[in-house]
Amino acid sequence: MKEKVLIARTCKLVIGMELFILEGNREVRQDHVRSIKRAMLAGAHFPPLEVDSIEKYIIDGQHRYLAAKELWDDGIEYPLLVHFYESENPLMDAIKFNNTQITWNLCDFVDAHIASENENYVKLKEWLTSKPLLKSLNPSNPYKYESAVVMFGQTRKQLKEGLFVFPEDTKIADAIYDELAMFKDNRMFYKAFVKAWRDTRAYCLYDMPFTTYYKLWKERFVYPDVEIIEEIENAFKKVIM
Repeated sequence: MKEKVLIARTCKLVIGMELFILEGNREVRQDHVRSIKRAMLAGAHFPPLEVDSIEKYIIDGQHRYLAAKELWDDGIEYPLLVHFYESENPLMDAIKFNNTQITWNLCDFVDAHIASENENYVKLKEWLTSKPLLKSLNPSNPYKYESAVVMFGQTRKQLKEGLFVFPEDTKIADAIYDELAMFKDNRMFYKAFVKAWRDTRAYCLYDMPFTTYYKLWKERFVYPDVEIIEEIENAFKKVIM
């Protein structure tokens, strides 16, 4: 593909430009490259790469570059924003970037997918906004989305990578929220507790066999004896009556 360069403020938008991986930088993770590539195909945009203008070594953003390069090799002209500057020691700069950059939390990813007009994420945010105790959590607190995705029986990874699907029927998630809302405390919506509640709910409603339930409790919490299991079941039935 022919190289294209477009001026954008102090950075450049590039398509098809050859850049180089810096030896000694963090090891490339192919799963991360694939995730970024999927997001790029969905229309997501990313912060600029930091690149040494002399040798064209990538100081920050090697995964973004490799994902874009795969698109270029497939004939897709995805524009990549690059900031070029003269670096006296590219590897030391790379170490500084890796130690000081602020990583995205789940709220950032959800907002990015909403900005990309992914209807599943628009509906998720609307659903969450309709739930007062979830809405009352700090806007930048990722626990609200972690809890919501558990209620919908999906995973944080799916939500982060743009693979979350908002179901046509939300009655299970609505029921879990309503039951936990009876405690009138938004701390009940932290992920671990919601997971435990969802498992307990499934067991008490006979949607989960005892052996599965027991195994999950051993993995996540403690070894429950029969009396504890009975107390949990009775307590749960009192709440949903």
